[in-house]
Amino acid sequence: MENKKKIHMICNAHIDPIWQWDLPEGVSATISTFYTAAKLADEFDYIFCHNEVTVYKYVEEYAPELFERIKELVKAGKWHIMGGWYLQPDCNMISGESFVRQIREGERYFKEKFGVKPTTAINFDPFGHTVGLVQIIKKCGQDSYMFMRPYDFVHEHDFVWRGYDGSEIYAHCTNGG
Repeated sequence: MENKKKIHMICNAHIDPIWQWDLPEGVSATISTFYTAAKLADEFDYIFCHNEVTVYKYVEEYAPELFERIKELVKAGKWHIMGGWYLQPDCNMISGESFVRQIREGERYFKEKFGVKPTTAINFDPFGHTVGLVQIIKKCGQDSYMFMRPYDFVHEHDFVWRGYDGSEIYAHCTNGG
């Protein structure tokens, strides 16, 4: 008898729409990525995950038929809205108020457009984290956080991150351990 293992993958595309591209290139990369993800979701037992309001607004404005298709995929459980922040912020220099606005504006947008409220915060590309972020994420109704760097921030991929006030969230470092 053959020993079969089940593999689970989180399918995501980290898009920095304005980091190294001008606006048209960022919009183009977003739309191309989302078209490909929608096609794969149609063809395979596949779930795509993405997070930032900014890129969804690009799709909504420049590819409205794709935006409507994404809404259908969300309803069908083949496209998952993760993160829910307006844009992945720099976690070193912004204020607590700025974090709250990122989360709240994202929450409003995704509720209005897709009928969902993301519970996992995502920030793949920060260069650091403040422990105060734990309390903000928790009090905004998110229970977990997925990030990539800095790589030496953690010694385990999965851990409970505790904030100053005792708030706790589950955290996953995609490149830890």
